[in-house]
Amino acid sequence: MHTPLFINRIRLGAILGLVIICSTLHAESGVRIALSSHKVNQGDTIKVEILTRKALDQGTIKLNGHTFSVFRNPNKTSRLNYSHRYIGYVGISRKLKPRRYLLDFSLKYLDKTRYKTQFKLWVKDGRFKKEHITLSKKKKSIQRDYSTLGNENATLKKAITPLIRKKLFNYPFILPVKGRLSSPYGGMRIYNNRPAWSHSGIDIAAPKGTPIKAANSGKVTLVDSFKVHGNTLVIDHGFGITTIYNHLEKAVVKVGDRVRKGQIVGHVGSTGVATGPHVHWGLTVGRIRVNPRVWLTNRNLYDY
Repeated sequence: MHTPLFINRIRLGAILGLVIICSTLHAESGVRIALSSHKVNQGDTIKVEILTRKALDQGTIKLNGHTFSVFRNPNKTSRLNYSHRYIGYVGISRKLKPRRYLLDFSLKYLDKTRYKTQFKLWVKDGRFKKEHITLSKKKKSIQRDYSTLGNENATLKKAITPLIRKKLFNYPFILPVKGRLSSPYGGMRIYNNRPAWSHSGIDIAAPKGTPIKAANSGKVTLVDSFKVHGNTLVIDHGFGITTIYNHLEKAVVKVGDRVRKGQIVGHVGSTGVATGPHVHWGLTVGRIRVNPRVWLTNRNLYDY
């Protein structure tokens, strides 16, 4: 393993034309790696830029046993005399305990040689609040049907597994519906005074039938009707990013459709375990459910 040599983060950021908070130089290996941040909250996302002199066959980033892919970025391929440029996104789970971790980088080149290194990462407490929710007897019974919930989660897991290696999204992601934020990301759900699970997205309350827009451009990978999650839609935006829309009255797109940012994809409902009309909006990074609100405003996550 090569020993990293830290360089001035402001200088590198100016050269790369990016806002870089943490950057590392591996001069002897022909690799430069830059992170958008090395101190994050539970639920955050990290953007990783990798510049190499040799083309990669494969690249991965591991955090706490979970693997994230590295993608070829064709937009700008020649900077600082590095002819190959790659992008990776690392999702910080809301369940990841606050402490120091190591990001493990593994790069395999087309010539079969390999390069490995590590970065330190500090995860801070997201300070999520508890949320008390009262369900009717019928919906309480559905919420406690763990067999059904497990089957639905398995189907969703397949749909949020990244398939598209091209970037289909652009800055910024948008809220899928105008309405009231009725439930934040990460809060522990307590149904009828009984703890359940932490919230994996945000809930936006709006009148039944309100149009729901695609938060960004992508390809529809799931349209289904579930008992717990209600009518559900998933969109793959490329580069490991997907968005989820639950509790719809109905979807107006089908699996395989390409959608544009802002295109109407469904309508607000209260299907599944819902106490009123709203859309549950989630965003995943490499199958990790992160806080979607971060993607609305954080320009450091985007490529220019």
